[in-house]
Amino acid sequence: MSQQAVPAYSPQRPPSDTRGLAAGIASIVCAVLAPVVGFLAAPVGMAGVFSQASMNEDSATGPWIVGAVAMVVGALLLCLAAIVCGLVAVVRAKGMNAGRITGFVGLGIMAMNLLSVVGIVLGTVVSVRAS
Repeated sequence: MSQQAVPAYSPQRPPSDTRGLAAGIASIVCAVLAPVVGFLAAPVGMAGVFSQASMNEDSATGPWIVGAVAMVVGALLLCLAAIVCGLVAVVRAKGMNAGRITGFVGLGIMAMNLLSVVGIVLGTVVSVRAS
């Protein structure tokens, strides 16, 4: 009997294409955290307004208002980062890979966030005009 030669290498699987995956994950994280920071800014701002209404001096309300403005700016920066990272993930990915899918998911979450904010603003405007 003759022995068969053992191949020196085993067939390798092609490497998975994960271009854009990190940007897509960053897009999802930013899109989820942006409304959380935005909703946390509302009570901080209301605490500043209520403390200003209950006190005569303005010295105690400054940090509350600055904190609320900083949180709103943080939420806006997270929104911008979610959109930019999602676009980078979609553009950078080749084909329909994990990077492109996570980019689309992050952009979808951000679109829902922005549409809900528009709906809240329009609902508030309509209710104020009706009264």
